[in-house]
Amino acid sequence: MKHKKLFLAVLAAVLILTASIGSAAAYFTASVTAKGSAPVKISNETTITERVTQQSKFLTIDNEGDSPVYVRARGFSGLEYPLSYSGENWVGPDADGFYRYTIPVMPGESTGDELQISITFPTDDVDEGDSFNVEVVYESTLALLGDNGEYDMEASWAAGGWTVIS
Repeated sequence: MKHKKLFLAVLAAVLILTASIGSAAAYFTASVTAKGSAPVKISNETTITERVTQQSKFLTIDNEGDSPVYVRARGFSGLEYPLSYSGENWVGPDADGFYRYTIPVMPGESTGDELQISITFPTDDVDEGDSFNVEVVYESTLALLGDNGEYDMEASWAAGGWTVIS
């Protein structure tokens, strides 16, 4: 009886010790050592192109950097002249009043769709020769990958690292 208890205790100890061998073996077979270095260049340089008509601005934003970016834009005018926005793949306004392009802009590419910002003139107060100005501010942030391996717009904006350009 004494040998049986001792045998069961030794058997339990051996089972406990061998249970962790699989994860330890996986660690040793999955690690790699490398020598040398490689430069990593991350930038989010963007430029804006504006096409202007009598009552609207049409925007596209180009990514001239080395990394994918998300972009957003907003127009400003006098309070008495409200602005309206439209454009395919542009959503908004967000909490800051910006309209976001929902597709990451890859290096060397631009927003495929224009954001149209239109000004609404009061019909009875406009005289010939009056001028109106709409200033556009846009921002970009590096496009981050989410847990599923796809670009995540919300996580990218939440992470910060914005480049503000006016």
